[in-house]
Amino acid sequence: MPTILGDTYPISYPNVPAGMSSQDNLIWARFRPTVQTRFEVFYANVRVGSGQPALPGTDPASAALLQTLTQHRIDIILAGPGLLWLMEVRNNAGSGALGTILTNSSLYEQDPLLGRDYTRVILTNDVDPDSRRAIELAGVQLIVV
Repeated sequence: MPTILGDTYPISYPNVPAGMSSQDNLIWARFRPTVQTRFEVFYANVRVGSGQPALPGTDPASAALLQTLTQHRIDIILAGPGLLWLMEVRNNAGSGALGTILTNSSLYEQDPLLGRDYTRVILTNDVDPDSRRAIELAGVQLIVV
């Protein structure tokens, strides 16, 4: 189950990272300046897990495309001196965001290219009270911007 880091950006990168929706980018753009002194780079659209296996006889290019399209994705990994955050960026975060960060961090553990000492983070613009409590109980850091 390979981890594929995707594109690497300096933390000051002002444009939309690869694979990020315009809605999520609005949240990310509000948050990014608050951590520019703590992190040096970020990775966007990080693929984890094995994805869907291709049928026997599938040409290698199509098999690779299928894997890329069906692997799970970590929206952002922030990296700095002694810091590593795996982030799910989600508009109006709820139980789906929690499930996603728990699943994707578990898959990342199978091939932790940047190390195992990380913080799981949900970055959002809003969260309902029940989801907030569930996120806290799961030990995931919640950041609302």
